[in-house]
Amino acid sequence: MDKLENTESGDDIPSPGSDEQWYRERFGSARVWLLAPGPGARHWGEFREKGIIAIGWDELGDLRAFDSKEDIHERLREVLDRPNPFPSSLACYQFVRELQPGDHVVVKTGRTVLLGYGAIESDYSYDHGRPTMRHVRRVRWEKTGRWRHSNLDGVTTKTLTHCQPSGWDSWLRLAFRLMDADHQPVSQPQPYTREEALEELFVSGKDFDHIIDALERKKNIVLEGPPGVGKTYIAKRLAYRMIGHKDPEKVSMVQFHQSYAYEDFIQGYRPSEEGGFERRDGVFLSFCREAAANADQRYVFIIDEVNRGNLSKIFGELLMLIEADKRDPEYAVPLTYSSESESFHVPANLYLIGMMNTADRSLAMVDYALRRRFAFQRLKPAFGTDQFENYLNTKGVDGALVDRIVDRFSALNERIREDHRNLGPGFEIGHSFFCPGDDDKELDESWYQAIVRQEIEPLLREYWFDRADHVDGEIRALLA
Repeated sequence: MDKLENTESGDDIPSPGSDEQWYRERFGSARVWLLAPGPGARHWGEFREKGIIAIGWDELGDLRAFDSKEDIHERLREVLDRPNPFPSSLACYQFVRELQPGDHVVVKTGRTVLLGYGAIESDYSYDHGRPTMRHVRRVRWEKTGRWRHSNLDGVTTKTLTHCQPSGWDSWLRLAFRLMDADHQPVSQPQPYTREEALEELFVSGKDFDHIIDALERKKNIVLEGPPGVGKTYIAKRLAYRMIGHKDPEKVSMVQFHQSYAYEDFIQGYRPSEEGGFERRDGVFLSFCREAAANADQRYVFIIDEVNRGNLSKIFGELLMLIEADKRDPEYAVPLTYSSESESFHVPANLYLIGMMNTADRSLAMVDYALRRRFAFQRLKPAFGTDQFENYLNTKGVDGALVDRIVDRFSALNERIREDHRNLGPGFEIGHSFFCPGDDDKELDESWYQAIVRQEIEPLLREYWFDRADHVDGEIRALLA
């Protein structure tokens, strides 16, 4: 199982001794290679899940067709239109000719983060069925995780590096000590309890349990409500409650918009650093691979403004696969930009939370496909709840001002609900406008008036855009 370590203690620096001797005892005559799995480690999830390493430069075809490093270099000059693509030609030559079964590979991202290590198990192969990264070797991963240490800084950012004992033994000794260390003991994360999730949350325990139950059963929910009801705030707490503890690495979030596409979300072709195009996994596919590689842990993917995107266009063939009863390998399908041999399914340990602003006039009716696959949970303003009043009191807001906020915005929301012709319940004003931020120091009359003038008034003028006099009267009533 993966570990997450952020180790900066001086105890992790290897004790004095012969680094050369340590290298011989650890690796014998085998070589050690350092590999970067693409910018931002974007291929790491696939490498770890499938037990492989791979490199790009697919334009070259099967690298076994080249007899020497110079031949590869000349061909790359033509393909990439670069005068001296030496690092690329060296990486290709080493990958096909110098890596051997039994060698060791260390995977890293950036200059200070290690992702794991393993042993190479196969000879080179060129996989025609892969849309990109076709130069492949099988690897038996021995340890994976994420380890960071400032003393690792300065390592090369090349795709592939041979860590020769004469220059790398000291760095390798630190890297392997860091990854192999059983730090005393790795403290287990504190459970994220129901009570903790409900703190400063203006929904009842019964409603919270109902939402959790829907997420457990359906695996996909949408939190819908007017602006300011705290959809994002609640979504994060639901995510941590589902995971069982606070772990931001197991929560990912995107925002849909009208230009958002399958290529952004699932997979598509993007310009490569070497020129031309390469296939890249989108944010959701990468997150799914991460979840699939850690099937004993839960992952939550949050989508803001889920109704602003074209769901069929964004999800493509995965629209069916997010259904709760389709989260199984037997429903796996090839992706649009993948070969027939590369099938994919959404793992059962991944949960989706969408968020939807019901006051968005730019949207028509919600797509039926969205309604059928997600359980919709409506969130309402909390002005009339004991939780909201107690919250403002604990923040130091004067009791008379609390009563004023509750009374006047409860009355305003009633008028909005009754305006069936133009507005309705989906356009109410949410309570979170009056949840003080860290920069709000004086929670007094001036704070209240600033919120009304700067945040509430523009919203009301958008609601009643053709009734300026009516809005003037509403603002006077709020400020009186």
